[in-house]
Amino acid sequence: MYLVQNKSGYCFRLTIPSDLQSQIGIKEVRRSLKGASHRTASQLSLLIAGRIHQLFRKLRSKQMSLSPHQIKQLIDGFTHECLDYEEESRASYEPVYP
Repeated sequence: MYLVQNKSGYCFRLTIPSDLQSQIGIKEVRRSLKGASHRTASQLSLLIAGRIHQLFRKLRSKQMSLSPHQIKQLIDGFTHECLDYEEESRASYEPVYP
């Protein structure tokens, strides 16, 4: 499960697979979804999880050789990219009235 609700709203949570924990240097990724509705938070969490799992596959196949700091930066980048896209989509939405 990637979506967790706390006092301040929804957050993304992903446990790092045990075989990658030493390489990444953390056991869990947890990021705020910044007040997103349940529907939006669900979609964002799946999108972020997909990007992170792609990264895991590349790390396992040795396609990438990165430091723990670089991996964490990529994960943060995925999260911010998805949140920024959602925010831009919401801001540019113009309802059509008949």
